[in-house]
Amino acid sequence: MIDVTPIIVTSIVVVTVLYSMFVYNNYVQLRNLVDKSQANIDVLLQQRVDEIPKLVDIVKGYTKHESDVLLSLTKLRSGMKAKGSQHDKTTKTVNMLITEAYPDLKANKNFLKLQTRMTGLETKLAQRRTFYNDTVTNFNNYVQKFPHNMLRIPPRELF
Repeated sequence: MIDVTPIIVTSIVVVTVLYSMFVYNNYVQLRNLVDKSQANIDVLLQQRVDEIPKLVDIVKGYTKHESDVLLSLTKLRSGMKAKGSQHDKTTKTVNMLITEAYPDLKANKNFLKLQTRMTGLETKLAQRRTFYNDTVTNFNNYVQKFPHNMLRIPPRELF
């Protein structure tokens, strides 16, 4: 009669080793996914930090531009009181007002463009935070379920 005990012991050891490899590989995969999703958030946060000074500079420039336009309009209005024929003053003032009333508002366009980029960054950031939280939840579920919880792997924090 054949002794089956070594075969059974060998089978148990092989199954245990294979299962341990499977558990460890899944743990590594989930941990790396959590790290990657956190790094993606960091990239967007850095982009946001880089964009804010640009936004402030554009707003400052646009404010200066508006101030200059208002100052010019004030000078034009006060110029209407200057000496000369009423027709000449009116024509000159109207022409200058038309020119000043429709200034080239490139700063405004840049501001709106940058504001749109900032809004897009915030939207992407919210999406990536949601993805990160989902990934962390999956990781935490994995490491806290039996028999994986026997490994004593600490859970990760949500954003």
